[in-house]
This record gives sequence, C-alpha cells and structure tokens, in this order.
Amino acid sequence: MKFSIITLFMVFLCGCELLDEDSSNHEIQPRALTLADTDLSGTWLLKQETRETKIETGEYLLSSFYESKFILEDTERGVIYNECEEYGDIDPPYGIKTPQHFYMNVQDPGFMLQADGTLQQTAVYELEYNPGFSYESIQTLTKVSEGVDIDNGTLALRGPVSVEEYSHVCLLKSTSNIGNRRSYHLIIPFDNERMIFSLNLIGEAPVGTYIINDYYSANEVVIDFYSNSILFEETMNSSGLDYENATINIIESNEDVISGSFVIIDESGNEHSGEFELILKG
Repeated sequence: MKFSIITLFMVFLCGCELLDEDSSNHEIQPRALTLADTDLSGTWLLKQETRETKIETGEYLLSSFYESKFILEDTERGVIYNECEEYGDIDPPYGIKTPQHFYMNVQDPGFMLQADGTLQQTAVYELEYNPGFSYESIQTLTKVSEGVDIDNGTLALRGPVSVEEYSHVCLLKSTSNIGNRRSYHLIIPFDNERMIFSLNLIGEAPVGTYIINDYYSANEVVIDFYSNSILFEETMNSSGLDYENATINIIESNEDVISGSFVIIDESGNEHSGEFELILKG
C-alpha cells in the first residue's frame, strides 16, 4: 500500500512537471504575424528612405528621405487608402489585404506587418535614365492615429488669389543625408483642386527676415505657390506664382514647428501676402 501511494505521488509530480513544461513552452511561442485580424483603419505616417548604390563598386552613396500621411479605412471590400491631400475624394483607390501583405499597388512587393505594429515594404530597382546605379526603397507605415488626422499646419494667401486653410493642411517633407537642403510642402484644397506651398531651406534658416531680389540665385529661404486649378491658372496666367522679389519672415523655426509670413511682388507688380505654419511632428 505504501509503495502504491508513493508511486502514484511520483506519477502525479511527473504529470505536473510535463504540464508546466507544456504551458511554459506554449507561453514563449511567438505569435504569428498576420494582417487577417489587423484593422488598418486610421492615419499612418509613411517614411521612405531611398538608398543609392554605385553598381560598379558596390558602394553605398547616399539616402534621400520622404514623409507623408495616409488615411486608411479597412472595409469588407478592400482597404480604402488616400494620401492626406486626397482625403475626401469621391472615388478613392482600394488596396488589397491578404494574411501576409497589404498592397496599395499589386506590382509592388507589398507591406508586411512587423513585430512593432508597423508595416514595411522594400524594393530594389534601377532607372533607365541613370544607368550604373541601383536603388533600394524602404517604406515604413506607422499608425499615428486611430481616426483621421489631416491637420499639419496653416496656410493663408491674400492677393489676386486668396485662400485660408486651417483644418485640411497636409505636409510633405523631403531631405537627404548629403548636403544641407530641406524641402517642405503644404498642400490644401483649392477650387475643387489643390494648392501647394513650398518652403525650401538651405542650412538651418534661423528666425529672421530673408529678402529675395533674384529668385534664380542661391537663397537661404525660398517659397513657391502652385495649383492646377482653373481659377488659379486663369488668374495668374500660369500654374505657378512667378516672382523675383519677396520678403519672408521666419517667426519660429525648430524641430517641431516652422512658421512665418511673406510678401511677394509678382512679375506683373501684384502684391501677394500671407502666413504659414508647418507642424513637423505628429
């Protein structure tokens, strides 16, 4: 009887150890990454790095960087996606979500879900007009809001063409790890189309007043306006605001915000003035 009790006790302990080992093994198993049960709806920040390599030597040369926002809506018929400036269009494009990939364009490799919740796709290609070099594009989508976030600043323009926008202001950023040039673009709705305000900087461009007497020479700060709307082109006789003289006041300039005001005298002698604010984070 004593032997039987001990035997049963040992069997019970062994069973518990096996159960504990199985439970422990189960707990440490990594969860399979799949898009099938991931809701992509929300606002995502796209960061793209394009790496350039010299094919003959295999040397990495430089990287260019680009940022913009996408708004995604995960539906039963596909994933509606819009770049920030396209949000609200009546016929938006649809992307395809499979268990492993999200395709905005099925010709692309497709975004894959990463362990940190971001989506990433990588493509390697060459350009016919620039032989001898190869490019690696690394695109990363990071969710910044569960809702719709399309406000990255303010833009006001007064003159022959006037517009003010405070809520649907989209920001594109272009930089490089070579040189000291930066480009920022605010895009707003205008006359059933869009208006683009470009701010191009050389160096840090600290707070101060910058005067452009010759648009085609090097200037620390340059601004431009463009629009493909009929109203803009008919008023300005061009899709851009052509000028030679401008005064630009940088009021605030740091890693979070760049803001200022401007006065432009166009080639016809008309005055254009206004303000801008670029919210660089978020």
